[in-house]
Amino acid sequence: MRKQESEQTRKTVLLVVVGVVVLLVLAGAGSAVFLTARSGGVAKEVVDDYYRALEERRFDDAYGVLCSDVRDGQSREAFVSAVETRPPSSHEMTGELRVNGLPWKTTGTVGVSVTYADGTTQARMVPLLRQDGDWLICGASV
Repeated sequence: MRKQESEQTRKTVLLVVVGVVVLLVLAGAGSAVFLTARSGGVAKEVVDDYYRALEERRFDDAYGVLCSDVRDGQSREAFVSAVETRPPSSHEMTGELRVNGLPWKTTGTVGVSVTYADGTTQARMVPLLRQDGDWLICGASV
């Protein structure tokens, strides 16, 4: 009888521990998404500032808000060359931040309509990555 009670106690403790772990993971994921959603205005400002920097030819400022994956794949010189080939002349923010949040990685997109010096306009979704509390542009975005 004692052996059965001991086995039942171990099973109960195991279930409680598993339940607590699951609860903590879900709470962490939920709070990460909530906090990320609250920072949506900041993410939109990053995109707005990025395109304003391109329009004003402040290439260091624009290049500085690119995530490391983009900077690793494109030197500053190549970035400037791409911008100068088709420079943006104005932009308009068109969408809210859409967030894909996981406890270990949070990404998002923001809509923007870009008008280029040649008169063409292009609507695009700018990909973002939240890294160390900052939103960075993380994709082809010129």
